[in-house]
Amino acid sequence: MRIFGFILLSGAVFSSVLGGWVNLEKRATAGDGNSISGAEKPLLKPLSNAVLLSAGLRPRAPKFLQRAVAKRRPSPVEMAPRQIVTTTPIAGSGMIIVNGAGGVPIGFVGPVSSDSVYTLTTDPTQALKVLIFNLFSTSGFIDLIAENDGPSAYVGITTPFSGDFTTGSAQYGYMSPVSESYLPNIVNPRAEAGESTIWAIDPITLALTASWHDPNTQTSDPLTVFYDSGNLMFTGDFMTYEMTYNNEIVEEVTLTFAPI
Repeated sequence: MRIFGFILLSGAVFSSVLGGWVNLEKRATAGDGNSISGAEKPLLKPLSNAVLLSAGLRPRAPKFLQRAVAKRRPSPVEMAPRQIVTTTPIAGSGMIIVNGAGGVPIGFVGPVSSDSVYTLTTDPTQALKVLIFNLFSTSGFIDLIAENDGPSAYVGITTPFSGDFTTGSAQYGYMSPVSESYLPNIVNPRAEAGESTIWAIDPITLALTASWHDPNTQTSDPLTVFYDSGNLMFTGDFMTYEMTYNNEIVEEVTLTFAPI
């Protein structure tokens, strides 16, 4: 009887624990799949290793290996300062990778839409091919020229409203084909104030960043790139943009140049 009672008790405990797991899983998400805590999940999924390999890019490491690398402590020899001999060579042409949360690739800058706005694509064969121009400019800024893209062949920004891109401003712009221009110029398919020489590239990581050149203040305002309903856009203050246009489903992204 004692053994039988123990079995019943053990079964009850196991059922209680299992039920707790099930309830915990149910509590983690609401009926629509969103977290009850309010934390939003990434809007876009990471590219698969098959897509990365087809684009000639390095595949992502398995999760268990990523965790092992994160937990590993470097040796004193590895931590010792050393001289950097060379940097990553930058080829003249390539494509632009779009990264989501944690720097994970989620797509590529793709073709322009009917509204003359560059879109995000997960198909590497549709990725926009660009050439780097003015790489050794003393200004620190470069141009990205889209291959076979007509007279407005530069990849830049157009903005429908006058204003600045400083902190606290909900000003936004589109990643669009534009003509060569360091300051606002309306010679582009959208006939809006546009600039092409907005880009800077990190010679080590090949990360691409953008800035808006304000002719009124003679300053360069850093831009945040984000994804909105298939389009790639810019703003100076992503949080303010989200609060102002709270009906939009947007995701902040970063860009990396991938030589080909």
